[in-house]
Amino acid sequence: MIKKLAILKNNLNNLNLKKEALEVEELEREIPHIYVVNLDRSPDRYETMKAQLDAQNLKYSRFKAVDGSLMSKEERDSFKTEKGKKENSLYLKLTAGGVGIAATHKNLYNMCKNFNNDIIILEDDAVLAPNFEKKNKRSI
Repeated sequence: MIKKLAILKNNLNNLNLKKEALEVEELEREIPHIYVVNLDRSPDRYETMKAQLDAQNLKYSRFKAVDGSLMSKEERDSFKTEKGKKENSLYLKLTAGGVGIAATHKNLYNMCKNFNNDIIILEDDAVLAPNFEKKNKRSI
């Protein structure tokens, strides 16, 4: 019985050491760089987002969003699915805003892929959790 208790105590100590090691690793790990997607015509939304990020001492960059309303019809039509092109059905068409969002995220994806870095993408109207960095460290 004493030997079993000693083994159990040893196992518990090992689990605590592993837990402490994981907590230290979590503290040392940084979250990926944050990109805030923002249209040039919406500087107020970026300022609101900046205030949230600065309040939590997070590193971020503004990423200029593609304004779908400034794209030509041909550029917007390039985002239609093949089925949408054939059927010309409304439910397969994106709005100008939707096309802009798709183009922006495609640009961010390509940048991420080219530099082989993880990133966090935030829209400029996001509301951050009070402990945003800690929550995102856990999800990485």
